[in-house]
Formats: sequence, structure tokens, C-alpha cells
Amino acid sequence: MQLRAVEDEIAAAEEREAAAAAAPGWWVQWRRRRVGRPRAGVLHQAGCWFPGEPTLTAAELEMLLAEHGARIERCPACSSNSTSPTAGAG
Repeated sequence: MQLRAVEDEIAAAEEREAAAAAAPGWWVQWRRRRVGRPRAGVLHQAGCWFPGEPTLTAAELEMLLAEHGARIERCPACSSNSTSPTAGAG
């Protein structure tokens, strides 16, 4: 019985983790740019006090960072307490 309870708890934790990964938790505040120049911006996570609303899931964020790389900086206000899988990226 105890083994079954542990297995159930592990399954529930995995479901919560999958749901959190699928939920939007980040957004990019794009900077103005001249025509023909590459995009650059600041990455914010949910809970940041900067204006914006989380619209990016973890998978979307990884694709965006792969495309834009170092042109996307981490927000100094919300990146210091980051526990995301993309911490330190950008």
C-alpha cells in the first residue's frame, strides 16, 4: 500500500511539472529597431513588475532563444530569482 501511495505521488508531481511547462511563464519586451536590423529584447518571467503578460511556454522560449541568442537579455528585476530551465540563457 505504501509503495502505491509513493507511486501515485510521483505521478501527480510529474503531471504538475508537465502542466507548469505547458503554461506561459515568460515574455519578451522587444526594443525598437531600424528596418533591416536584427530584433533585440529583454526576457521577463511571470511575476515581473515590468508591463507585459506571459505568453511564451518553455518550449517556445527555447526556440526563441535559439533563434535570437544573445540579442535577448535577461531582465535584471526578475532573472535573479529564476528557477527556470533556461536560467542563465540569453
